[in-house]
Amino acid sequence: KQDNTSRIQVLERATKILDLFSTEHMEWRFRDIVTESGLNKSTVFNIVNTLRELNLLEQDEETKKSASSEES
Repeated sequence: KQDNTSRIQVLERATKILDLFSTEHMEWRFRDIVTESGLNKSTVFNIVNTLRELNLLEQDEETKKSASSEES
């Protein structure tokens, strides 16, 4: 059973990743998300995949970069 602290931590980490996406920087490579967020690779991988499943992020199939799904 997970406690509330771990759930809040996941939300904080997901928000940290989503906050990277802005009108100035709309696309990110996976390794750059890892570097900029300061989170470990497996954490970023799991969160980014979940955000894609929730349609909050999209992945460009050519460049493999992630982008926010939100319309500006």
